Amino acid sequence: MRKFKFRAWNKDSNKMCDESSLQVWLDMEFNNGIGGGHAGFEQEEQYYSHLVFMQWTGLTDKNGKDLYEGDIVKVVLGDNKFVYLAIVEWSQLNVWWYLRQHRVENDGYVGGRNGQDVKRCEVVGNVFENPKLIKGDEKNEK
Repeated sequence: MRKFKFRAWNKDSNKMCDESSLQVWLDMEFNNGIGGGHAGFEQEEQYYSHLVFMQWTGLTDKNGKDLYEGDIVKVVLGDNKFVYLAIVEWSQLNVWWYLRQHRVENDGYVGGRNGQDVKRCEVVGNVFENPKLIKGDEKNEK
């Protein structure tokens, strides 16, 4: 069975919580009676509204780093001749993870996403900590 992992962006502190620190925080809140169904659905929703949760895709980049939704990756194809940045996203329509092409450094067309690009990608940031990498992308403007 595939392991599920999450991280979260804290909008209040502008910090990323990795899986272990997120688990410590959630455990602490559960033990304090704020989470875990003790506060009621509406209150819980308000309480966690400052967090943006991102799921691990189950994939890693070419260096073995976990790929999470919201990651920005650099993909190099064909002897460094074609380079583009992409954002790891979930397609609700197609029910799969995909790389949404963002910025192409060379002219050309990026063909089908059959998983080969993921094997050539390298995580260079994420949409929260490195927004300048995707500046001008109206879908990710905050």
